[in-house]
Amino acid sequence: MKKLINGSRLVVVMVALLFGLFSIDSLFEDIALGDKVLNFMILITPGLMILLVLIFFRHYYKLSGLMFLGMGVIYFFFFRPYIDFSQGWPVLLAIVVPFIIVVFIHIFYKSKMTKVQ
Repeated sequence: MKKLINGSRLVVVMVALLFGLFSIDSLFEDIALGDKVLNFMILITPGLMILLVLIFFRHYYKLSGLMFLGMGVIYFFFFRPYIDFSQGWPVLLAIVVPFIIVVFIHIFYKSKMTKVQ
């Protein structure tokens, strides 16, 4: 079961890196430098939120699972893949479905750790 948790962490990091990759594209537009930086910071925010939840709640599996569930719901309604499914299915496969899998792994994880004395 620990391998599933580590695999789900890897999936979450990959989704965060996907947001980071998309945000780098904003640095190559023909606009003012301040606007480039502002666009980059706005676009990198979802990836940073994912990484912050992963870092600060890495030992609280149920709580992090609920936070990932909330982020998955927010991203589902923010990116709106349900409006035009012929163009929205990549969003479902790249962002929403990995969050659903990670949520189930984190919520149903049963920790069998004992204190070592």
